[in-house]
Amino acid sequence: MEYFKFQPEGTEKCSVTAYLQTEADLGGGQRKLPAVVICPGGGYEEVSRREGEPVARPYFGAGFHAFVLEYSVGDSAKDFIPLLQLAAAMAHIRKHADGWLVDEGKIAVCGFSAGGHLAA
Repeated sequence: MEYFKFQPEGTEKCSVTAYLQTEADLGGGQRKLPAVVICPGGGYEEVSRREGEPVARPYFGAGFHAFVLEYSVGDSAKDFIPLLQLAAAMAHIRKHADGWLVDEGKIAVCGFSAGGHLAA
């Protein structure tokens, strides 16, 4: 597994944690895999830790690349900022799809509570 954080281009107060399958995880093969962007809940007042990595790991175990979005909350979440951050994260993932072995046509978004609202 390759694990790292990145900040999508053009965003502030936003980061994404990536859990990527590696060639070793794939048995030495190089094939593109589906991905999921997880938007934890928290009522736009916080980003729930229990709906981030604990959700990413089962997706990773099922053969997905997983990305956990930490979007703006509180006063920083006004004016659709979290939605713009999600869009920037998707664009960033698509930009790096070849290098990360992500199937651009199979990127899902899932969310919980406020994160479900954001994902919708």
